Amino acid sequence: NLGLTETVDCAKNALDKRTGGTVNGDIISQGGQFLLKGDNRKHLGFHNQDGSVRMWLYKDKGGDGVRLNNGNDGGGDWLFHKNGNLHTPSGIFASGNITVSWGGRTATFHENGDVAGPIWGGPLSAWIKNRTQASGGRGGWWYKDESSGFVFQGGVINRTGDLTRLNFPRNYQRECFGVQMTLGLIHGGSAANIEARDLDNNGFTAYMASAETNAYWWSVGV
Repeated sequence: NLGLTETVDCAKNALDKRTGGTVNGDIISQGGQFLLKGDNRKHLGFHNQDGSVRMWLYKDKGGDGVRLNNGNDGGGDWLFHKNGNLHTPSGIFASGNITVSWGGRTATFHENGDVAGPIWGGPLSAWIKNRTQASGGRGGWWYKDESSGFVFQGGVINRTGDLTRLNFPRNYQRECFGVQMTLGLIHGGSAANIEARDLDNNGFTAYMASAETNAYWWSVGV
């Protein structure tokens, strides 16, 4: 009966239904699935040698999603929600840029604090810079709010004759609402009022008599 004992042992263990135990070596499965079956909560745990819990991975039947727990180190559960959302018990740290892509659109959160996306036409920093601009100096300056198109500008006009044409540093696209002038320098005694004439979206003509040699001006419009 050589080999009969081994055959009997194999037959005895063929339908082994153990309810627990410890495996001291590696477990290698050639199948495609590793199953934890049952309606109650099933944990996949990582434990330290002393039995303390390092990590739990589980999902309740009918629950809100897959949960990852940090074990005895604390910190709470990470929830990979069944609706596709990720819930964290605290903040999220990323060592690189974060890209969000959905509905054919993509936005990127950069490590320098900038945000880039189609609603801004590129980086948010560039959009803000383009919304509010100022340029120039005392001789001619302008300020524009790109969101409304409002332009406020001004400068200095020096007389070249009784009628001196001044071109705006920045033309108005729709309408110049008006121009204000203030006398700056006079030569001798001033005997005439200065005037802003022939106003259009590109500039105006200043009437200044011979004694009125210099004036400050400003205008507003869109």
